[in-house]
Amino acid sequence: MAGDVSIDEIMDGYKRFFKTPFKSGFTEYEDFALICGLTRDKKRIEDALNLVYSELKTWEEGHFRREGSFENMFNNLERRVWEPDELERIAASEIIYHKLEKLPVRKILF
Repeated sequence: MAGDVSIDEIMDGYKRFFKTPFKSGFTEYEDFALICGLTRDKKRIEDALNLVYSELKTWEEGHFRREGSFENMFNNLERRVWEPDELERIAASEIIYHKLEKLPVRKILF
C-alpha cells in the first residue's frame, strides 16, 4: 500500500473481513468503530456502532469474559468512540508500541 488512503477504503476492507468472522476476538470490530470515531462524523460513527452491536450481540458471552459482559464491552467502546482526544492518544501509543515511528505517514482521507 502506498500513498494516502480514504476512510471508505478502510471501512470497505473491514466489512469484507467481517463477512467471514473470526470469532476468537473482537479487536477488528473495536478498531472499525474507533477509526470511524476519528472522522468525528456522527452518521459514520452511529453506523459503525450499529454494525458492531448487531454483529457481536449474537456472540456467546464467553467472548467478553475479560470485559465482564457484552454490554460492558460495548458501553466502553461507545464511550471511547465519541472521545476524539482519547482516540488520538490510542493511535499515538499504538505507533510507539508497534515501533512504527519510522514508517512513512499515510494520511487517512475523510
